[in-house]
Amino acid sequence: PMDMGPMGTYHVLNFEGKGRAGAMKSPMAEVPPHWLPYVQVEDVDRTAERAKKLGGEILVPPADIPEVGRFAVIKDNQGAAIGILKPNPGQ
Repeated sequence: PMDMGPMGTYHVLNFEGKGRAGAMKSPMAEVPPHWLPYVQVEDVDRTAERAKKLGGEILVPPADIPEVGRFAVIKDNQGAAIGILKPNPGQ
């Protein structure tokens, strides 16, 4: 588990010794339980900005997750959300 401070605990789900998924209680009461798939991208910042230029929205701006990589959450112009991630080398 990873302590996320006031947001709670993030539980990493491993496969063959590597983190491949995670679960936590939503830190925002207005957001119902859901699955959020992630896709790997070469450049999180550039991908998020491109999504915005094409009519999407950046829900969670690009940020680094220690020992994991860089991520963001974007939403397309029809309301579907997806996470984008560039894992650290070896992840």
